[in-house]
Amino acid sequence: MRIVVAALAALAVATPAAAQPDTRPVFAVATIKYNRSGDAGASMRLQPGGRIVVTNQPLRRLITFAYSLQPQQLAGGPSRLDSDRFDITAQAERNISPTPPGPAQLMMQRLLAERFGLVVHTESRELPVYALTVARSDGRLGPRIKPADRDCLALVTQAPGGVPVQAPRLADGRPGCGVTRDATGTVMAGGTTMTMLAISMLTGPAGRLVVDRTGLTGPYDFDFEFAADPAPGATPAPDTATTAGDRPSLFTALEEQLGLKLQPTRAPVDVTVIDPVTPPTEN
Repeated sequence: MRIVVAALAALAVATPAAAQPDTRPVFAVATIKYNRSGDAGASMRLQPGGRIVVTNQPLRRLITFAYSLQPQQLAGGPSRLDSDRFDITAQAERNISPTPPGPAQLMMQRLLAERFGLVVHTESRELPVYALTVARSDGRLGPRIKPADRDCLALVTQAPGGVPVQAPRLADGRPGCGVTRDATGTVMAGGTTMTMLAISMLTGPAGRLVVDRTGLTGPYDFDFEFAADPAPGATPAPDTATTAGDRPSLFTALEEQLGLKLQPTRAPVDVTVIDPVTPPTEN
């Protein structure tokens, strides 16, 4: 079975041929500048009114955002994909939804095509992946997961103007809709699908693409804790070393706390390959 991440499937727009008009939405105005500060910090924020502010981001991160890719799904490109960093301020004509996939990603795709000369194509490659499955043969889940009583997808798709309603936090501190993970490996989720857990929360710490094969289709509330590896160059807070040492690995935490399991396998994965990309002109 061919694996296509849901977000990628919705956003994988073929690069338009030269003779065809680009129908993707466009920012009304955008400024691009190199960031030569040498700072390690970087951010990307969508502000009210349709403004996107990018600070100190490498081109690789801009491309993975634009096409809703995990790092393993982007191939090719020059070394400056990681070394050159940019500050971008882009303004849409109206409010845009922050939930991918959406206009923000399509606008960034077009900006990269027009200002960076980015051309990509998609091909299938067989890669190592983890399959997220239910650990117990009887289908019973762990003690820290339960079905959610709200439809978060409806909050997004039925919201006026496409701007999702912010669901209030649950009584135990979990977000009403969505997933959060801190640097110590504490994950809290509300109204979240297993597909979102696999793609958004597990692929990074697991070290390879995680594919949802649980067969669980509804939204769930859950939380779990694992011993997260610190970010490169990060100095852990004084009170986190012991706590992290007492926590199980990601694999053990998933099985003991959620009743889920990561199984190594290989599968065809859609990979976005960079063809040409050129340095932009600052403005």
